[in-house]
Amino acid sequence: MLVDALYGGKTEQFIETQVKFEDGRSGVVSATLKIMEARTYAPLKAAA
Repeated sequence: MLVDALYGGKTEQFIETQVKFEDGRSGVVSATLKIMEARTYAPLKAAA
């Protein structure tokens, strides 16, 4: 779902996933994620 939203031009996507905590408990985490454009930069040249 998230990958579809990223490539589908959406501006947000609701996600829900199961998690297991260190103490053995399980739970569900859900959120609506905002999808924004990221600025990209040319790679830096390696130090001499």
